[in-house]
Amino acid sequence: MSEATVIVLHEGWGRTLDIDSVSDRIAAHGWRVVAPDLFDGASRLGSLFALPARLARCEGRVFDIAAEAIGEESQRGPSAVIGLSLGAAVALRLPLQVPVVAAYGHVPRGIRATGPILGVYGTGDPLVARSGRRLQLHPHADVRWFEGAGHSFLVDPEVGLPMRLPGFGPHPAAELAWSDIVAFLDHHFGDPVENALTRATRNGPKV
Repeated sequence: MSEATVIVLHEGWGRTLDIDSVSDRIAAHGWRVVAPDLFDGASRLGSLFALPARLARCEGRVFDIAAEAIGEESQRGPSAVIGLSLGAAVALRLPLQVPVVAAYGHVPRGIRATGPILGVYGTGDPLVARSGRRLQLHPHADVRWFEGAGHSFLVDPEVGLPMRLPGFGPHPAAELAWSDIVAFLDHHFGDPVENALTRATRNGPKV
């Protein structure tokens, strides 16, 4: 397994099965995955109602948990963040120097992330298409658009979302998006299999 870690910041649904599916997919490429519960067991509804003001001020338990997880993993070794919807908005508001994948997230005014950013948005997203266009103006961002995809389109079709909403949910474009995400991480981490072989060569055979 690679020494690199990917921190997954979940959507507004909370730490649900779709996040497990995303985490499994990332781990299959050889990276270590950490997916903290940003709501820390609190009411999802109450956390969402309080979120807009906290996003504007960049404060609250959601930010504290995300910053703590990212800080700990950054000290361990190379790391990157994948934020989905709510998680993307949180990641963009934190002063991060690590690579960030911002998937269909609201883009706040005053992005504080300073590392490379990959934006992943669907042209059919009813919530944040405008945010994707705003992110395109950021000097370190590369925004990819996926035709016909809506919100939360990276979700595994076999898992789905906690509820069905128009313009939300799995889309075939997810496979193309995942290819871009993996290529982005590969570029910044180096290929995990190649890294493992390099470490084995450097360390020599075990006796």
